[in-house]
Amino acid sequence: MGDEYRENDNYNYDPHTHEQKDGFQGSSDDLDKRIEDIKRLVVQGANEAQQRIKRVVDRAGGYWQQSQTTPMPHQPSSVEEHRIRQLANMWSNQNWRVARELGTYMDVRSLRTDEVWEVTLETRWETRTMEIVNEPYQGRNVGMPRPLLPVWDYQLADVVGLKAPLTRTRLNDLDEVVSCTNCNSTGHVLCSNCNGRGWIVCPECKGRTKKRCTTCRGRGYISDVAPGGEKKPFFQRQADTLMRSVSGKFSDALDGIRQQGVPVPNPMDTDPASKGPVIPCPDCVKGEMPCTCGNGKRVCDVCEGARMALCNNCAGTGKLVRHREIVRSFDLRTQARIVGESVIPSQYLEKSHGDLVYSAEITEPLYADAPLTRYQTMCGALRWR
Repeated sequence: MGDEYRENDNYNYDPHTHEQKDGFQGSSDDLDKRIEDIKRLVVQGANEAQQRIKRVVDRAGGYWQQSQTTPMPHQPSSVEEHRIRQLANMWSNQNWRVARELGTYMDVRSLRTDEVWEVTLETRWETRTMEIVNEPYQGRNVGMPRPLLPVWDYQLADVVGLKAPLTRTRLNDLDEVVSCTNCNSTGHVLCSNCNGRGWIVCPECKGRTKKRCTTCRGRGYISDVAPGGEKKPFFQRQADTLMRSVSGKFSDALDGIRQQGVPVPNPMDTDPASKGPVIPCPDCVKGEMPCTCGNGKRVCDVCEGARMALCNNCAGTGKLVRHREIVRSFDLRTQARIVGESVIPSQYLEKSHGDLVYSAEITEPLYADAPLTRYQTMCGALRWR
């Protein structure tokens, strides 16, 4: 209202001094007309606000009545409507933000049927390579080898199924007898266990011909018998025997570790001299006893002193049979395409399921007139959604 007064050229008002500079220029009828226009605008705005508030209240009341009213389930009138209500129930039961059993109580206004087809093409690609394999010669005579052909000129057995595993096919009449390079065609190689010496160092005495006494554990003395010939109780003797057995096994394990160069102390191997009188060990001399090997050596168990062993590559024949194999590997590729028009986006159609209508398998080369490098086996499937 104040803006309208300021926009009037006949009204000149100074907001700082609150005075009229030149006075109001015009008649009182114009002022009354201006006031009436302002009143009309105010009344019109109030009426529009009142009508909007009324619509909001009415709609809220309708929603409240609907929430208080128990909904009635709707019965499907056709197979398509029944399917729609089932899908709506499945979706609403999995979504907590939507009312459960939505498909049972919702109103179906219209139905639309679209035919959408998914065409899937699965292609099996075959790759062939030639490999040379050697095997020991078994004495079988081989004829003259035939000329070697390209890998795709050989007629091989058909492979069943799209997901085929890797296969190897040996080519006949291409065997060749060659010399074994591992043994220089002698059939024998040096023994790997003894390096061709026929013997190994004795593992017990490590070549010293003497080993440590197990009775005194290398000390040369043992504890004397209990003085006075007194006899220990039965259970005490059993406990002492068990203790000595455990201590002996533990000491032997630690001795084996120490022989490898690791200085490990043995807390269970106590000196018998600290417990009483001792006597010389009757089984050794200064803690050592002769080794059963006699000379610090042992005959090699692998070659039994022959120093040579059969060649594993040719099995001792000195010859190899060289043959060729065709290795076939298969790669499966899948392509899918949606055919038809539908309001449903394609990303949702790809996740849906349908009924298989047609499926066929065709085996043919990819390029009939070009040099072959691969073969393909195609399987097409038509699925209705």
